[in-house]
Amino acid sequence: MRTVIIHRSDKIGGPYQGRVAFQDKGVAQGELISTPKGDWYAYLFRDFGAVGRIPYLVPVKWEDGWPVIGDNGKVPETLSLPHSKGINPGIVASDEFSRKKRGAEITLSMAMEP
Repeated sequence: MRTVIIHRSDKIGGPYQGRVAFQDKGVAQGELISTPKGDWYAYLFRDFGAVGRIPYLVPVKWEDGWPVIGDNGKVPETLSLPHSKGINPGIVASDEFSRKKRGAEITLSMAMEP
């Protein structure tokens, strides 16, 4: 099981406080991102062996200065996002090279447990 651990401090040199922030389905290792509207997400990955690292976008809320990742500590089964070039940065895109026009359409795809 992979785990997300977060540390925080008021100063770059510390002292730091740490805690387990998320542990579900082996989804971990990434970063916190915010949208222009102030919504927060964790952009994380899950290792699927020969398939590779599958990206996950997991909602984040803040409580007492700590990020709380997921819905009740879990990766959500679905995630509804408005389509906007500022929000959907092309996390998943086609690797089909026969297209004549590049970047015409961006689709956000959420990886889910089979």
